[in-house]
Amino acid sequence: MPNYLKKNKFIIILFLLAIGSGLFWNQKIFGQPIASDQLTYDGIAQDIMTKGTYTYQSEETEIEPGYPYFLVGIYKVFGHDYNAVRVIQILLFALIVSVTFLLAGELFGFRIAFGAGLLTSIFYGLANQAGLVQREILITFLLVLLSYSLYKAEKSRVTWWIIAGIILGLAMLVKGIMQFFFLPVIGYMFYQYWNVIPFKKICFKAMAFLLGFLIIVGPWLARERMLGGKFGVAPKGGGLVLSMTGVAEKLSQNYFGNFVGFFLGYYFAQKLYPNIDPVAFRDTSKMEEGIPNLKKQGKSLREIDAIFYSEAKDYIVHHPIQYAYMAGLNFISLNSPILIKGLLWQNVTAIHPMFADGRHPEASTLKKTVIALGIRLVWFALFFFVIYGIWRSRKNLAKFSWILLLIIYLNVFNSLVWAIPRYALPMYPFYFTLASLGLVHFWDKNRDHILRLL
Repeated sequence: MPNYLKKNKFIIILFLLAIGSGLFWNQKIFGQPIASDQLTYDGIAQDIMTKGTYTYQSEETEIEPGYPYFLVGIYKVFGHDYNAVRVIQILLFALIVSVTFLLAGELFGFRIAFGAGLLTSIFYGLANQAGLVQREILITFLLVLLSYSLYKAEKSRVTWWIIAGIILGLAMLVKGIMQFFFLPVIGYMFYQYWNVIPFKKICFKAMAFLLGFLIIVGPWLARERMLGGKFGVAPKGGGLVLSMTGVAEKLSQNYFGNFVGFFLGYYFAQKLYPNIDPVAFRDTSKMEEGIPNLKKQGKSLREIDAIFYSEAKDYIVHHPIQYAYMAGLNFISLNSPILIKGLLWQNVTAIHPMFADGRHPEASTLKKTVIALGIRLVWFALFFFVIYGIWRSRKNLAKFSWILLLIIYLNVFNSLVWAIPRYALPMYPFYFTLASLGLVHFWDKNRDHILRLL
């Protein structure tokens, strides 16, 4: 075997395993038409190619530009072919696994790296997203690459800081929620280097990072500003926050019942409160009803977004407890189990309504209870090892600080704005890395005792 294959055999194995996993979990979707949000991304890409405008069906859109332009690049090379998008995204999924393996290996060594790469490669919830014309695979790839570049930047020259800024800029163009991440990055940079290197050198590194960031997002920020928007690359966010205020109003009418519904499932919540609504968390009527009415008044999307933000801010100021409660439930929802359903093996939106409202009457109460709790126990075990890994490494958190910073940032911002399990997918390579770390620590500490029990 050639030396380069011997040296890199495990990353090659994981790369091929990820491709196999991507093909397996998407086997049913090849050749299928697209639907839902996929139509929007595809429609914008078509307008860019045929009309030269960033619109959706010739009308202005609130969608971030990163993913539609990613599609444009694919369509220009391979034609308007959804299967080409799927194949390229499967390759990106394999690269996600590879970069996860490399990062975990440099941070923690081979055992954790292989565990992280293996878990990521076989995780159906992320692998099956490669078959959709949606941004989850692309944003996950960019965030894993961002964490790797930030780690490399710590011990390298300024070039890696510029690269990290460029990658963050690309991530922001794909998903606007990343627009404020440059602040904790720079803040932590000053914390990390304070009294270690001269202040001027810290500023130089920060400016290099910002330079890379602004090279990518600067033109879009300027465009958005000229069109009447505020900070951001798309007029998006106000409607989602406003929708959350409507959901907060409904769910805060039964604090304990809805907590049970989110944490254990509405099947159990309805045992305590038979009339509780298991799908109230999906209510976006404030946004959906407001947009047509404001458009009739001649308001642009940017004006509508500003109005929605103003209304949402007013609600949050006057009802902080209800909104904080909603954010807490969003955090649970974000990190809830991910299941697949249907003939195409795609992820369910959320697990909370499972068996509620008399669904699946053919199943016994015992069977429903075992399934509903058993699925959650798997996820509880995952997060137990995540937390255990962090705790056991608490004296050396700086070693993987960028991973922690991304996890905290994504959890906080998604919980405050809008959170469904799909939005947590970019965090799972990091979760699997920390869970592998925890599992290895747990095994090393308890190996003898476990072997005696066996």
